[in-house]
Amino acid sequence: PITTNHRVRFMIDGRPYRFKLGEAYEINNRKMHSVMNKGKEDRITFIFDYIPADKLQGLTIKHV
Repeated sequence: PITTNHRVRFMIDGRPYRFKLGEAYEINNRKMHSVMNKGKEDRITFIFDYIPADKLQGLTIKHV
């Protein structure tokens, strides 16, 4: 998270998680997940997807 507050709830497979500022986390986004922000402050999170190099063989990658 870049900004967060104590009323943000990130759920993964029905379990709540709190992510700390300045920490990086790896999650399996194939699992059911959601986030709620019941606070008054904005929530900003940097999220990126990646594919491990060993999984790239045989994939066709289109650049846009």
